Amino acid sequence: MEAISQDRVVEVIRKLNAMSFAEKEQAVDRLHQSQPHVLAYALGLKHDISLPVLDHVLHLVLFIHEAFQGDRNGFPQISLDALTASLLKHAEMLNFIDSAPEGMREDSIALTVHAQKERNVLAWTVGYLQDHGLIGESDEQTQVICAVKTILDAYTRAKWQAPKEELER
Repeated sequence: MEAISQDRVVEVIRKLNAMSFAEKEQAVDRLHQSQPHVLAYALGLKHDISLPVLDHVLHLVLFIHEAFQGDRNGFPQISLDALTASLLKHAEMLNFIDSAPEGMREDSIALTVHAQKERNVLAWTVGYLQDHGLIGESDEQTQVICAVKTILDAYTRAKWQAPKEELER
């Protein structure tokens, strides 16, 4: 199995940018049908972040979903347990980075990025967050980064742990 290519990332970005509001609504409806827990997790952030920032989160969730699922049917549904496991994994990663000595922090961050099998998706996601001022130390920014990374990790785990024939449907 191969990681999502840069070409696929560009294809998805173009597709999302070309969508009308109505098409994005339909994409969210499809996301709800195939990945209800992912959408519920993202929408649950409305209690912790502003609505304009939630719009960015939903854009990133659609991007991640489209990048992974694409036109394939049968991508494994991500359970609430899988999201929780990804959230716990992300918390462990943050603790690993925070506990690193000052001189080793950049190396710790590089290790965690290198451990991500879908680096092209991660790179565009981080770039998007940075371009929209969503990387920082405020509570809202931390919530967004944590949520998006959790969702990306859940999709990555589902892809790389699913039986090959299930993904080729």
